[in-house]
Amino acid sequence: MKRTKILLLFFIVITLFNKSFSQWNSNSTINTPLSTAPNIQKDISISSDNKNGAILIWEDLRNGTTEDIYAQRINSAGFVKWAVNGIAVCTAVNKQNSVSSIEDGNGGVIVTWDDFRSGNSDIYAQKIDSNGVIQWALNGIAVCSKTLSQTSSKLISDGMGGAIIVWEDSINGAIDIYAQRISSSGNILWANSGVPICSAPLKQFRPRLQTDNAGGAFIVWQDKRNGIDYDIYAQRISANGAVMWATNGILICNAVNTQSHPKLRSDGANGVIIAWQDKRNALDFDLYAQRVGAGGNIKWQANGVVVCAEADNQEELDMTNENILNGVILCWTDHRSLISNNSDIYIQKIDSLGNQIWASNGIALSGSFLDQKNSNLVGDGNGGAIVVWQDSVAGNQWDIKSQRVNVNGQQQWGLNGLSICSQTSSQTQPVNISSGVGASIFAWEDKRNGIDDIYVQRFPTIITGIETQFADQQIKDKSGFAIYPNPFNTTAHLYFNGSESFNYKKAEIKFTSATGQEVDFLTNINEDGITLHKNNLPAGIYFYLVIFEGLNYSGKIVIGQN
Repeated sequence: MKRTKILLLFFIVITLFNKSFSQWNSNSTINTPLSTAPNIQKDISISSDNKNGAILIWEDLRNGTTEDIYAQRINSAGFVKWAVNGIAVCTAVNKQNSVSSIEDGNGGVIVTWDDFRSGNSDIYAQKIDSNGVIQWALNGIAVCSKTLSQTSSKLISDGMGGAIIVWEDSINGAIDIYAQRISSSGNILWANSGVPICSAPLKQFRPRLQTDNAGGAFIVWQDKRNGIDYDIYAQRISANGAVMWATNGILICNAVNTQSHPKLRSDGANGVIIAWQDKRNALDFDLYAQRVGAGGNIKWQANGVVVCAEADNQEELDMTNENILNGVILCWTDHRSLISNNSDIYIQKIDSLGNQIWASNGIALSGSFLDQKNSNLVGDGNGGAIVVWQDSVAGNQWDIKSQRVNVNGQQQWGLNGLSICSQTSSQTQPVNISSGVGASIFAWEDKRNGIDDIYVQRFPTIITGIETQFADQQIKDKSGFAIYPNPFNTTAHLYFNGSESFNYKKAEIKFTSATGQEVDFLTNINEDGITLHKNNLPAGIYFYLVIFEGLNYSGKIVIGQN
């Protein structure tokens, strides 16, 4: 019996296999460049590629004059799949900006943006498949190109390979909310100029939407129809483009003073949970939330329940409902720390009844005396969340940090989070997407080269998935590797039998924790497999990774409680 990380490295196998497996670097000063084209790349939108990788869309000034739209796919192992520095999505005359994207259900994405090719702002869209091939007309199709301006588009999948798109529309001289549905082949499905969601007096803006799981959408926005300040309204639209609630929407909150910046997620029961910034205390912004049923019925108390009502402002709200049973997890930038006069990142879970589940007014993810802001979060695949934010180092320098919070609100990645990027100069505006259970791919704007480029990173850096550099191929023989018993308390066996061509003497075998750190088992090994002894490892989830002949084989190991 011997203590080992089980790195069976023969000849130059380690070099070849490491390169074929992953190029993510665990050094937070290195990371992976996604686009370092000339001039500025900024305003990133990120979507899943449905294989634990990501597709990123951004504004790009490489032509030296006005913004165009570019895209890139990176797989879960950290290899870019399309042209170096990305493919052109739109390079039409004048500028294109304010990108938004959503996965199409087949490994590609649908993208929308504000487009000034006509001299004023219109809404355009494009679809890109998983191989980076443009699917619709060159430089996109017009979703809405009326006179005056249409801006700030957002979209969701329609569940059939197309999308429902919402935007701010100036057709009536003020700002109204309009929507359109586009098919998987790029055909406009509703009225040519879009369907009015709200054309009440004065301004309505900042629309956001969420699927209703029936081919339609829930839409929320902030609304100044009262002539004094902003309230929150919502509407549901069917798959056929018919509004389903009251004309111009139902009232979500009209408390005194302004309510703004609404967001929404599914409640897991065919309705939605809506959250927003709220200044009803007349001093600063707090956070409130409301649940709305499929029929437009208000579920919680009038004007919403408190998410956080601490001193000073709470702002920059984000939320997720991924793998969360009938509730949501929210994060935000919080200015309650009056002593140090800085902003921090907080997180909270709200259940289906509107109760705060974790600490009252939220849990701090960083206690630094400098600023943290611009947080984004995704579900961790196990009832918790992975949050990313930009973290002040000194002066105008910012790094990128992240924290994983489990289903009970416990922080998993160390005090004050872990460094995703700590390179010299500033890294800002981070976004992230899920990359499997307990993992995320992060992207941000990065000034290490003196001007904004786009860099990416995955954590954990050790991949427990199956993609390789050479192809998006599946495991050669999933049945050839198995753990028994699993879970186990003291001893288990990783069986090799079933893979006739497998030669353990020419393989690299690793074990990692759920956070991607290599761990030690006490082991015996022979041609049949590896006997594992838990050593001093605590109960929990671990992973094995076998790298052999350019393919990756992986699986989960569970050590139970004694």
